[in-house]
Amino acid sequence: MISELFFRLRGFFEVDGNPNLRPERGESFDIGLDQTLGDFGLLRLTVAHNRIRDGITFVSLGPRRGTYENIGLVEYTGLEAALDVRLGENWMLFANYTLNDPIIRAALDPATVGKQLAFVGADSLNLGLTYRHEQGWYSSILVHHIGSFFTNNTNIESLPGYTTVAWRGGIPLTEDLSLEMGIDNLLDEQYEVFPGYPGVGRTLRVNLRGQF
Repeated sequence: MISELFFRLRGFFEVDGNPNLRPERGESFDIGLDQTLGDFGLLRLTVAHNRIRDGITFVSLGPRRGTYENIGLVEYTGLEAALDVRLGENWMLFANYTLNDPIIRAALDPATVGKQLAFVGADSLNLGLTYRHEQGWYSSILVHHIGSFFTNNTNIESLPGYTTVAWRGGIPLTEDLSLEMGIDNLLDEQYEVFPGYPGVGRTLRVNLRGQF
C-alpha cells in the first residue's frame, strides 16, 4: 500500500504512486475439495469469490507509463484445479489450471462497468515433472503459461499470452549443504508483461542452501 501511494520509478518504464488512494475493503469466500487418487495422487478443486470495494489497480497512462487508482467495486470469481501424481518411485508430476474472471461492477468511468479488470484476468497453467534420486539430487522441468489479458479497463487493448519453460536442479554436497541451480525462461521466450515492457529473458541462478 505504501509503495502504491508514494512509489516513483523513472527509466525505461515510468510509474508514479497516487497519494489519494483509499484503502481496499471487501469480503471473500472459497470452497475446496481434496480427493485422493488411490495411493499415487491427489486432486484439488477450489472455487473462490471476492467482492473488493475501492480495489487498487495499476492503470496504464500510455506507452511505458502508469499509476494506481481505486475501482469502486470488483467481483472476482476464480476456479482452480490442481493434480499431483507420483509416477513410479522417483518421478512426480503436477499440474494446476486457474480460471480468473475479475469483473468491474462500479466505477467512475461508466465505460468500464461490466468489463474485466486490467492485467489480472489472465488464466494460467502450470506443469511440472520432477525426478528425485535416492542419493538426494533432483531435476525438474516447469512449464508456465499465461493467457491473454486486457491492459486497460475498457477492454479495448490487450497483450497476448505466453509460455515459458524453466529448469531446476539440486545436488547434495554434504548432509547439511546442497547446491541448487535453475534456468528461468529456458527457451528465451519474448513477451510483454506491460505494454512496451519486455519480460525477463533467459536467466541462470545458482544457490548454496545450508541447514544449521
